[in-house]
Amino acid sequence: MTAPATRYRHLAELAIDFLQVEGAPQTAAALAARLFAQPGAIRGPAGGSPFERLVEQLLGADERFVEAAGRWGLRDWARTTDSLAAGSFAVLDVETTGGRTERHRLLEVAVVTVDGGEVSGHYESLVNPRQAVPAFIVELTGITQEMVEEAPPAEAVLPEVREIVGDRILVGHNISSDLTFLNYEALWHDLPPFGNPALDTEDLALCLLPELRRPSLSRVAAVLGLAPPVRHRALADARLTAAVLGELLRRLPETAGAEVGTFGALQAWLASPASRVQAVAPRRPAALAERQDRVRRLTAQLARQPLPLGTLRSLPDGPGVYTFLDAAGEALYVGKALSLRARVAQHFSGTARALRRHDGLLERTASVVHQEVECELDALLLESARIRSLRPPYNVQTRSHRGSPMLRFEADPFPRAVGATSAGDAARLAGPYRTTQQVRHTLRTLRRVFQIRSCRRLLPATRALMRVPCLRLGQGLCPAPCAELVTPQQYGVLVDYAWRFVAAGRDAVLADLDARLEELEGDAAAAGARGPGVTWEAAILRECRARLKRVRREHRPLAGGLAGEALVLVYPAARGGAVLFFVHEGRLARRVVVPETDLDVAHLTPIVADGLAAGAEGELDAGLDTGPDSGLDGDQGSILLRWIYRHSGRQESVPAGDGAGPGDVVRGVLAVLGRAGPAASASS
Repeated sequence: MTAPATRYRHLAELAIDFLQVEGAPQTAAALAARLFAQPGAIRGPAGGSPFERLVEQLLGADERFVEAAGRWGLRDWARTTDSLAAGSFAVLDVETTGGRTERHRLLEVAVVTVDGGEVSGHYESLVNPRQAVPAFIVELTGITQEMVEEAPPAEAVLPEVREIVGDRILVGHNISSDLTFLNYEALWHDLPPFGNPALDTEDLALCLLPELRRPSLSRVAAVLGLAPPVRHRALADARLTAAVLGELLRRLPETAGAEVGTFGALQAWLASPASRVQAVAPRRPAALAERQDRVRRLTAQLARQPLPLGTLRSLPDGPGVYTFLDAAGEALYVGKALSLRARVAQHFSGTARALRRHDGLLERTASVVHQEVECELDALLLESARIRSLRPPYNVQTRSHRGSPMLRFEADPFPRAVGATSAGDAARLAGPYRTTQQVRHTLRTLRRVFQIRSCRRLLPATRALMRVPCLRLGQGLCPAPCAELVTPQQYGVLVDYAWRFVAAGRDAVLADLDARLEELEGDAAAAGARGPGVTWEAAILRECRARLKRVRREHRPLAGGLAGEALVLVYPAARGGAVLFFVHEGRLARRVVVPETDLDVAHLTPIVADGLAAGAEGELDAGLDTGPDSGLDGDQGSILLRWIYRHSGRQESVPAGDGAGPGDVVRGVLAVLGRAGPAASASS
């Protein structure tokens, strides 16, 4: 195929989109009006506008277009005029090691060719997946590990499949799934994708057999009186699908009418509301339209070959961040991956999700650049920084991240303590906690022990009605700041002790209360009298101390979070050694890559001591600044807190608080890495 000039390639893709939407050949003037937003008013000496001549030059050099009688169409449309009775079809079926293209591989491929309504040939081959065959796949298909050990690899099988398929119309039961796996393997091995027009017998069965709610291949075959195969194998399923295709096409005129006699007319009928009036399930029309649209868009996308062959194979099979660039070098999309090669190939394998989320991205992509990192957390942080600096147009948030359980004290003269999932208007923020239940329990403790208010009144109150205290005053659960029974300074004393409880725990607050009460008693004795301020503070603190002693259960924020103890995250580095993240108060204080030769007590001790000291002093990693004041200032701080919440309790988290010294942390790091300490360091 002769590709158009690079600088005009995007115009050719826009022309394909326009023709597919119109569904019929168009004049050069109509194409120029669409591509250049020009109505053709500018006329040249030869009678045509410069834009029309540019369209003719561009499309004439591209074999994907064909011109007839002054109108331009798509070469693929030639197949749509074939009679269904005399058409040429290639019925596909594949077996795989699982259902996810980025993790699983082809296991078997089969093709049955149908010409003029008769089976004209078949092809089948096992494929060496270069990975273990799961037990449930062995039980389902009967294909064992020994059977595929000597089988040819996918890069040898796919060219044979392509030769047999030729320019036939592809057919399959849920054909989009088969095409996704075939094209993922094709792109992985530097082979062009399968972009032939396609027909899905599942969609056809939905329209012609409305009594079937879930038209699986075996159910459709049973309704049509066809015997299903004993084993779930590719050739047997392909033969059954070919038989199903023949029976459904014979029933087509009864439902769709005699005018639906060509492949193009069939595709148009499947996409029209007329094909869906037979459906009995209310959810089926929308699902059918979506599936049929997915097949059409999938085959159209894959026929364009957006990247040069070899691009995907050049990517490393490790973690990193990738960027899609257009022909001008502008960033279109930034993503992260645990395997750059597998993740980028997934974009171009034609999955329905990728087509829905990034409509138009593949056509505009001219190259892919990447940067390798050491672990997934590195990739998350780098991806965030790249998106923030490049602002690529296709990085649009399509789903909201549910926030982690937090507790915050509002910025107010008489602040409330409330549960939260984000910073909001917070003077102090703690979390994440392990569960929302822990947040609720902590809030109840703060209100019962320290009398932190829970009402939503705006204070200081301006209306007389709002200055009437509620029942919580009589219950001893609120000092009634609404009635001005306490000053902001006095209420602030309670807030300070409540925050101390959140950040340091029950025992630390009891020690502080004992020290303060002793100090107040000394001041009173020295003054020889009790002033009103001292009397109030001593009385309220004694009450808080008595209530706090009755508290038997408390919950602390997760290590590494805001108001939590320090945390060291430990991950094996992709290129050897380990990566240590020193996190304190939701900030990344240090990120250190430790070589394999330094993973012992002697080398790790000064590294850990420096990282813990940096966190205690409030330092930030120079390359990953999360903000000047708060762990939530900037995307990276939010990423760290979400990461801590989602990975809490896992082995890679080494708490570094509650009196833990560098030696304790080093032993925890070595344990995460599967090393026993000093004895293991000698072997390193």
